[in-house]
Amino acid sequence: MRFIAIARHSCVSLLIEPWLIAPVQNLLTISPAGSTSSIGTPAFDCASSRGGIDILVNNAGDLIDRQPFETATLDYHDDIYTTNVRSIFLVTQAALPYLKKNSGCIVNTGSVAGHHGGGAGSGIYAAAKAAVHVQTIAMAKEFGKYRIRVNTVVPGLIETRFHQRYSSPQRRAMVAKETPLGRNGTADDVAKAILFLASNDSAGFITGEYIAVNGGLYMRA
Repeated sequence: MRFIAIARHSCVSLLIEPWLIAPVQNLLTISPAGSTSSIGTPAFDCASSRGGIDILVNNAGDLIDRQPFETATLDYHDDIYTTNVRSIFLVTQAALPYLKKNSGCIVNTGSVAGHHGGGAGSGIYAAAKAAVHVQTIAMAKEFGKYRIRVNTVVPGLIETRFHQRYSSPQRRAMVAKETPLGRNGTADDVAKAILFLASNDSAGFITGEYIAVNGGLYMRA
């Protein structure tokens, strides 16, 4: 299985690496602000050295800062959308020729914030993640003719460096208490959901969907 994970920061390894046979060789860390050509080169190198790409995980994403709509800067707004939305467009476009050859699959990383609008100062991030969810559906419709499946994992509060940076210990404890399963999530929880969606044996007839990994914190009918 030729697995390529894309991240803005190397911390994606916390989520993906335990589940890969050769994690370092299957991890690309890129700048989502790059051009199609600058991203296409490492995608080509990865595909050439491993004989193709079967699975693309678009895991690049960041809150960057907490800035409310009222006072947020345009640079912040652009950086949020570049990191969380544009990255998926650029990387998917670069990887698509290789995915088409193998009827591969794509898993994007959304956020529960994209469903409920986010917390204080994270509304712009939440809007970008909502765009990721819709982007997944649009890609699933467009790429279905190539037998490429496209799905999303939608994490809640996951105990990684992201929430260590952006959520206080008190906030994390409160969310764990409010979660029906009584705890916050782990990178393990998200990685297993990604592996399920990436597996043709397990999820071969699932596309344009999402798996919410939030312990029941936010449920939808």
